[in-house]
Amino acid sequence: MLQTENQVYIVNNELEKYRLVYAGGEDFLTQYLKPLSVYETHAQFQARKEMTPIPAFAKEAIQDVKNSIYQRASDVSRQTESMSLANAWAGLNGGMDNESSNMSKFMNEKVLPELLVAGEVGIYLDNANDVPSTLIGNIHPYAYIYKKEQILKVTKKCNVITALLLEDCNDIYDEDGLIEGQKRSYRLYKNINGQVSVTFKEEQTDIGVTIDLAIPEIPFIILSITQSLLTDIANHQIALLNLGSSDVNYAWQSNFPIFTEQQNIATQTFDALKKSQEGKAATAGEVERKIGIKQGIKYSTNAERPGFIHPSSEPLKISMEKADSIKGEIRALLNLSLRNITGQRESAESKDRDSEGLTSGLAYIGMELERGENLLASYWSNYMQDGVSIIKYPRNYSLKDDESKLAEADKKLSVMSKLNSISFQKIMAKGIIEELISSKVSPELLNKAMEEIDSADVILIDPKMISKDIEDGVLSHEYAEKLKHYPMGTSKQAEKEHVQRLIEIARSQSSVSNDGSDTGFVVEKVEKVDTSIELDGKKKKQRGENKNPLDGE
Repeated sequence: MLQTENQVYIVNNELEKYRLVYAGGEDFLTQYLKPLSVYETHAQFQARKEMTPIPAFAKEAIQDVKNSIYQRASDVSRQTESMSLANAWAGLNGGMDNESSNMSKFMNEKVLPELLVAGEVGIYLDNANDVPSTLIGNIHPYAYIYKKEQILKVTKKCNVITALLLEDCNDIYDEDGLIEGQKRSYRLYKNINGQVSVTFKEEQTDIGVTIDLAIPEIPFIILSITQSLLTDIANHQIALLNLGSSDVNYAWQSNFPIFTEQQNIATQTFDALKKSQEGKAATAGEVERKIGIKQGIKYSTNAERPGFIHPSSEPLKISMEKADSIKGEIRALLNLSLRNITGQRESAESKDRDSEGLTSGLAYIGMELERGENLLASYWSNYMQDGVSIIKYPRNYSLKDDESKLAEADKKLSVMSKLNSISFQKIMAKGIIEELISSKVSPELLNKAMEEIDSADVILIDPKMISKDIEDGVLSHEYAEKLKHYPMGTSKQAEKEHVQRLIEIARSQSSVSNDGSDTGFVVEKVEKVDTSIELDGKKKKQRGENKNPLDGE
């Protein structure tokens, strides 16, 4: 069945908005800072603009998603029979992009940000033309990306690209070899019965120059998620920009208190009329005064004390509270967008992967990157004819910080201690381990931790609880040693050292009695006390039943 997708992407307001929100800086400020009202002059607007803080909360949220995937880069498994591809993965011989980038850097610094911001990104695997035989060992394919709006038209048959129209931005050089601008050009790829050709055009309607490529597939990959992660939060950042600008302006303008003094208007009017009749200038009571921390003024007996007033802080408080609310909404909406991310492909491969247990949007993004890398490796093999490759990404990711994870773990531990079910406690313990370290350790080490939970007889081993059980006589020292994973024999050695300390204390305290007589027999008696009896004596002492462990039997 023929499936055609004619996707014409243009530079529209939405994509421009997403890119400016993510990039921030002066361009974002200039585009989205709005006048406070029609009464604000251009000079006032420019003065406010110069001191407007640029928020980056939406950008920070996207960066957290990017970093949560990037921090698992060391756990990505890449295996290949191709030496040239292995070298490119390591960043050798120009790396993956002819800029010495290794595969992790290329995917996480070029591909992933564009995928998260625009919701779609294209990767083209190119190869050098007319490679000299003397350089064949160092020259290999290289990859670069196409933005969503540069992918003009795509036609697919059975999920394989059969026709593709791309837009390029080529540099224009002056007579000195320096870049003086850019111009657009176009590439039209066709795959007819396994024969790929490309036509280079100056304009879409041109005939162009066609070149046949000795490869069976168009080496282009489109990675996509349901929508840009900025779809629901871009306007929130624009609102924060304007709220922050208004708040700073209000605080700045309100930083000048106004002096007030109570006066009798009738008296001022009478004095003004009197001066007018006398031929003097009427000032209506306006007198220039010196006021400040070192200047005082007189005021009438029945008048209120003069003072300073200032604009109310309530509008500023309300605005700041609203800004805090918007910041929280950014996180909530981003998490909602991640949960709603789904794939747009319906291949058997995607269905198999979805059936493996797609538990979050982060996991899907990781799987989409994995699909892209495997296709890149396949196209690399088409060029080089030097073996197959397999790439696997981890399945577990998390956006929570360590502090949030530990807080949730504490809550689960408090629930575990209240239910007397060893199976329940083991399930909860595994969940805590999964949450705290699954994104930081290898699968082998994680499985080992899970096996240790399965083999444990006791799950809750709070040190205070263990000490209390020993004191109450319901737990032996030997079993406590096992629970705490101390080396075998540690408890017995501790008992011997404890007895020896008691002997030393007894010798120091009872070597001479109050009347000066020798009481060495007491020490001899302690030395002959059996360890178990001495420990029992210690327990009685702690309970208040035996005041002195050196007393006679």
